[in-house]
Amino acid sequence: MVSDGCLLIQVVNSCISAGTELTSVQTSKKSLIKRAMEQPEEVKKVLDFVRSNGIEKAYLRVKGVMDTGKPTGYSIAGRVIAVGKGVTGYEVGDCVAAAGAGIANHAEFVDVPVNLAMKMPEGMSFENASTVTLGGIAMQGVRRADLRMGEICVVVGAGILGLLALQMLKMSGVRVVVADLDESRLQIALQLGADKIINPSKEDAIKIVESMSGGYGADAVLFTAATSSSEPLSQAFKMCRRKGRVVLVGVVGMEINRGDIYAKELDFLISTSYGPGRYDSNYEERGMDYPYAYVRWTENRNMTEYLRMVHEGHIDLKPMIAATYNIEQVTEAFDALQQPAKPIIVILSYSENLGNDVWLKYKTQDNKIVIKNKSTSGDVIKVALVGAGNFATGMHLPNMKKLSSKFSLQAVMSRSGNKAKAIAEQYGAAYATANYNDILTDKDVDLVMIAAAR
Repeated sequence: MVSDGCLLIQVVNSCISAGTELTSVQTSKKSLIKRAMEQPEEVKKVLDFVRSNGIEKAYLRVKGVMDTGKPTGYSIAGRVIAVGKGVTGYEVGDCVAAAGAGIANHAEFVDVPVNLAMKMPEGMSFENASTVTLGGIAMQGVRRADLRMGEICVVVGAGILGLLALQMLKMSGVRVVVADLDESRLQIALQLGADKIINPSKEDAIKIVESMSGGYGADAVLFTAATSSSEPLSQAFKMCRRKGRVVLVGVVGMEINRGDIYAKELDFLISTSYGPGRYDSNYEERGMDYPYAYVRWTENRNMTEYLRMVHEGHIDLKPMIAATYNIEQVTEAFDALQQPAKPIIVILSYSENLGNDVWLKYKTQDNKIVIKNKSTSGDVIKVALVGAGNFATGMHLPNMKKLSSKFSLQAVMSRSGNKAKAIAEQYGAAYATANYNDILTDKDVDLVMIAAAR
């Protein structure tokens, strides 16, 4: 369903993020005990819930979360097939890219708030546009580095973000050194314009940067790698000149040695994802833009500019896109990312049978997911749950289960289709749906329990 302030997009391509998503998939394979050991703060929440509500309700809540799973993906491109109330500037048929974890998922249809969608330049390929989120992340890191023509930047990590940042920096007239442990990726960096490549396992990165800069050090280090070690961060500080800066885009161990930064009076900056507006619900969910005159580069404007740069040939994606898989081959696509010579970018491809006719057909067909055929006594009140959030699944449904002689769960409706289905299966509902009208027109429903926050 298309929500107010949103665009319903039929996806043509989505981009798999080799770092973030692979970590999420690998975590999902771990046992509950191992995951608990790695996330003690989540264990504390469960224990607090046990103390307040008892073991049975806590068990049902955790089981519900585990069984439901989480959608993955956050970078897509496709065509608009419906425009939500209050949205201007878009119409059915527009080619768009979209971003957002839990929003722009690997899925055939996504419902995206307008500030997280960007129009594609005319004639741009959906494959290239589907990398939009990664481009936004790289661009925000480059903006945080705030470098000028002729200055020197070291990019630590020649993955997706590092190679995109390299090309953006070169466009700005910055001299770029790329450091990575993977020789094949360093060769791609050289192909894309790096002035110097360094393998820290074979060379003294600090001395090479000092030599290149006339003994001063780099003006900035852009850290785009992912590691749990703190040593690479210490090296990044040592490569900087006095009053230089290190910008963290990736992930690194955070044990900071004061001596690395104090004498040089270095700046250590964090780059927050796609840019200004990220994690602000007023901006992302309610569509309240920041004034152009005061916030020139919001996350939406960052990603729109990235699309232009790719389309006009300023950023080359060909050396990075290793393969495109049909959505039916999604398991193979993720398996490829776990091989020793893992690709940098993998694209998923969906049906290209797009257009308004698809949406009209989709709207009129029955999209309920039938879980099981139920026959209950006429004395039992049949309940439809609207909104399958934590409170409903942790409190209302366990209570209803205890009162099974009086209540029966008929349907579960949630904006997230996968969650509706998982909860309906767990509590034995007749069907799951993402369409509120299915609940209203169901003659078997005696009571509607609205637990959605809107």
